[in-house]
Amino acid sequence: MSHDSDSARQLLRHAVATVAYRGGKVLRGIPAHFASFHIGDKTRTPAQVLAHLGDVFDWALSIAQGRQAWHDSTPLPWNAEVDRFYAAIKNFDDYLASAEPLHGGAEGLFQGPIADALHHIGQIAMLRRLFQSRHRRRPRRPRTTRSPPRIRMIPSFLVTPDLLFAGAQHCCAQSRRDSFCASIAGIRL
Repeated sequence: MSHDSDSARQLLRHAVATVAYRGGKVLRGIPAHFASFHIGDKTRTPAQVLAHLGDVFDWALSIAQGRQAWHDSTPLPWNAEVDRFYAAIKNFDDYLASAEPLHGGAEGLFQGPIADALHHIGQIAMLRRLFQSRHRRRPRRPRTTRSPPRIRMIPSFLVTPDLLFAGAQHCCAQSRRDSFCASIAGIRL
């Protein structure tokens, strides 16, 4: 194995570890009924996306082994699908760690299956946020009468003559303004 192919394999393994890490953050602590969460007629459920991710890593392994094959899997129950996802990642990583020849090229594996997996992890993350926002129990505020609006006080050191005159609809005579400004500043004209 050449140094270039070894470093390419290490980069691929690092990218696969990134997918596993990001996937772990997204998949951790999700209730099983998240699997069937649906946001539209033409969108995949989280279980379908996760099944696709398992298929993507099975496909990546088949490319690396030189026998490219794609299979569309029917989603398993959520926890079984999560286990399948991690098993597929481990199988692909084990192959990358071995001395077996890498078919399909490191660039192609990165730009194809690994990039696709990162995309789908992001989809599951977005679905999880939507799911949580729709299923989160929010504490109810007690109904009370409306309180009067608060008056914001401006600290005296921030009050400038321009601030005092801002928003006025009419213009004061310059001399009046000057004498007013002088009195605020404590200056005698």
